[in-house]
Amino acid sequence: MHVSQDLSRLLNVADKLAQQRGDQFISSELFVLAGFEDRTTLARLYKETRLQRAALEKAIEEVRGGEQVTDPGAEEKRGALEKYTVDMTALAAVASSIR
Repeated sequence: MHVSQDLSRLLNVADKLAQQRGDQFISSELFVLAGFEDRTTLARLYKETRLQRAALEKAIEEVRGGEQVTDPGAEEKRGALEKYTVDMTALAAVASSIR
């Protein structure tokens, strides 16, 4: 299996961003941030939706709390999914048990 040139370029940019921040691993938020420096559909979508890089970087810093990503489980330890998303699978399970 091979990754596309676009994905490879995006991963390289994310890796550079991780290195600049002193991270040992590429976190998902850096992958999203790398989209600003990419020349693919993702960068176009950011532009179309008027997503501002500075606003995204600020949100990333708030979620990270200044911490570096030094282990592969760093995102889980932060609890970002629990804090900032809704678990639709859990909601569906509750809804189906009520019926």
